Amino acid sequence: MTYGFLLETVWHPPLAFEEAPAGALPPELELQALWFSGAFGRDFRTTSGKSVRIVQFGGWNRGAGPDFIHTAVEIDGE
Repeated sequence: MTYGFLLETVWHPPLAFEEAPAGALPPELELQALWFSGAFGRDFRTTSGKSVRIVQFGGWNRGAGPDFIHTAVEIDGE
């Protein structure tokens, strides 16, 4: 890593959110595994500002239907 690269990164950091190019998303199974492991965290906010907490990630559903079953979610502490 060069000093110039480091300076450029500090002064012009990459965008936190960028549109992924077509085909760049990981396979659904990998996303499910990341979600189930808690890699995305437990605490989120809705677009209207409500807090969302994943209390229990639930069971991984390998069949048709939702990806996870028996999930427990708190919205604004309820």
